[in-house]
Amino acid sequence: MALDKCPSLEKTIVMKILSLAQVDMSQTDARVVHLLDLAKAFRQIGVKTDVVVISPKPSVIKEKNLTVYVLPRWTNFWLIEGIVSSIIAWFILILKCRDTRYDKIYVRHHPNLALALRFLPVRKSIWLEINGFFSAEESYRKSSCMWLRRRAGKWLEKLVFNRASRLFCIDSRLAEKIRHTFSIPDKKTVVVANGVDIELYRPMDKIKCRRQLGLEENVVCIGFIGNFAGWQGVDTLIESLPPILKKHDKTIAVIVGDGEYFNDYIALAEKLNIKNKVLFPGKVHKDIAPEWINTFDIGVALMPPQRICSPLKVFAYMACGIPVLATEASFSQEVKNCTAGILVTYNNRDELIGALEKLSTDEKLRLELGHNGRKCAEKLFSWRIVAERILSFSSK
Repeated sequence: MALDKCPSLEKTIVMKILSLAQVDMSQTDARVVHLLDLAKAFRQIGVKTDVVVISPKPSVIKEKNLTVYVLPRWTNFWLIEGIVSSIIAWFILILKCRDTRYDKIYVRHHPNLALALRFLPVRKSIWLEINGFFSAEESYRKSSCMWLRRRAGKWLEKLVFNRASRLFCIDSRLAEKIRHTFSIPDKKTVVVANGVDIELYRPMDKIKCRRQLGLEENVVCIGFIGNFAGWQGVDTLIESLPPILKKHDKTIAVIVGDGEYFNDYIALAEKLNIKNKVLFPGKVHKDIAPEWINTFDIGVALMPPQRICSPLKVFAYMACGIPVLATEASFSQEVKNCTAGILVTYNNRDELIGALEKLSTDEKLRLELGHNGRKCAEKLFSWRIVAERILSFSSK
């Protein structure tokens, strides 16, 4: 497959970036959204960006002003997958760096890319985007090899973190933990939070969105969208719903997404006798995700404080003008600074129920918080602004 064909660009371009990642492009989840939106933002500000992804199925994906080359992963067994993916990535980097002079190689961190980065001849060109620790995430997964995967992940992370010339961390705690755990110099780490497509994610007519998606029109909707992973706090949300749903007949919950805990959450709603007022639409395509979010009156994000992340859902809620109900954690600092929602203590059920009650019954407060969130998203969190922050370090 030819990797050199890219859309024609203006002659004013002064930088070239090769973006490399290992994600499943068929999922259209937060990782895919982040990868594509940031690449498009680079292009919008005049940077030539080639995107190569290692994914289960080979293809060429055409996005607006962007071509993404998807190469096969070839195996689903994690150990062999890591070795094969590293070899593929290594050859991609060698061939692309030989044929085209890239100023930067921008890599979305995945431990399977560690060996490729470790032995790449060009040292100063590697920028690594870090959204979390692979070794830490494994403790939340259903895995018979969890201990081995965590140890292997930590070893690979040490290789790749020391190999990169710049580490872009989505959270200040993540940057600090990397510096402490892997003895990384302070000047090597940079904090750049995630962003949102403010044109796609925007306030829409709530009633119209509900009609299109088959929801009741005159209800208060408590909503969640995302991957049903163990750290998302979806179980905590469901367990807190009974007193709210029983007290307020015109309140429902819409929990959008999929993942390894999908059936567990449905079973939990059945156990609590609230299944008739809790909807599970399943996974939705990223292009209609804004319509689902605009059916919400409250957008929920209940990750534990020890979970270091910068969840795209929070920025999406804000961009759509939906008030946020989140746990007190590093990622919720943006919500607090923008006065875009209510923060609660993690695992404090009474506090969470109280916040749900307050937001469910106070429409004026919801509108005010939602308005604040949208203004902040436009001013601070667009992908273009994120791309400009990253590129501001190109000469440092």
